[in-house]
Amino acid sequence: MKYRKFNAIISSLNLEKVESALRDLMVSGISITQVQGYGEYHDFYKPDMMCSHARIEIFCHKFEAEAIAQCIMDAAHIGQPGDGILPFFQSRQCFASALKAKLPLMRVQQALKFIRMISSAMTLGWQGELT
Repeated sequence: MKYRKFNAIISSLNLEKVESALRDLMVSGISITQVQGYGEYHDFYKPDMMCSHARIEIFCHKFEAEAIAQCIMDAAHIGQPGDGILPFFQSRQCFASALKAKLPLMRVQQALKFIRMISSAMTLGWQGELT
C-alpha cells in the first residue's frame, strides 16, 4: 500500500478555513506548526522579508490524497501570491510506534473506517456506548 504525506504551507490567515474544511472531509489527523519564511510572497517591510505561514502535515492513503489536496487548495485559495504550496510525498510503509510494528493495510483501513464512523456519529449528536 502506498501512503502520501502532505506538507502544505499556507497563509496563516487561511488556517481556520482550511482546518474546518479538513474536518468536514473527516480527515483523521493533522499536525499544524507555525513557520516563518518567504517564497512567492515576500514581506518587503521587514529586513529579512519573512512572513508567517502555517505548515499542515497529513499522512493518508493514496486513494484519499487527491480529495485532501483539492480540499486544501479550495479552502486556502484567494488568488494572491503566497496562497500556499502543497507538495506531497510517497511512502510505501507506515509504522505505529505504539505497536512497535509496521501497520498492515487492512488494519489501517479498519482504523480509518472506525474513526470516520465515530466522527460522523458525534457530528450527528450520538452519545451511545461503543460495543
